[in-house]
Amino acid sequence: MIKMEMIGNIGQNAKQQEINGRYVTNFSVAHNQKTKDAEGNEVERTVWVSCSVFRDKSTDLYKYLTKGTKVFISGVPNVRTYSDSNGQIQAGINLLVKQLEFVGCGKSGDNEASADSQEQKQPSATESKTDSNDLPF
Repeated sequence: MIKMEMIGNIGQNAKQQEINGRYVTNFSVAHNQKTKDAEGNEVERTVWVSCSVFRDKSTDLYKYLTKGTKVFISGVPNVRTYSDSNGQIQAGINLLVKQLEFVGCGKSGDNEASADSQEQKQPSATESKTDSNDLPF
């Protein structure tokens, strides 16, 4: 199994829809990567990952996944190919989210909030709570 983990900001408000009796919440997450070009200059590029959370029943999760919210996501990547408007073949990643945690807190400068207090305020994509010590940061 391939697993992908990422911390980034949600690019647009999430949307929930029903497909064949299951509910899917779709959103995208952006992560900025700094690399060096051929001349050694630092270049920043944004990596976008499409994300999907599947559930058997409707949830309010999509209401909390709003543009700019910082999240930690973990799941199984699914590479998809498609033709763009010019007919060029493109590839993208859609992450089937297995774990989602809200990173940071609502107030600017207040970094003391624990993962447990965040989970009480906002629902998690996972069925069980995780300890903040389990996160890789």
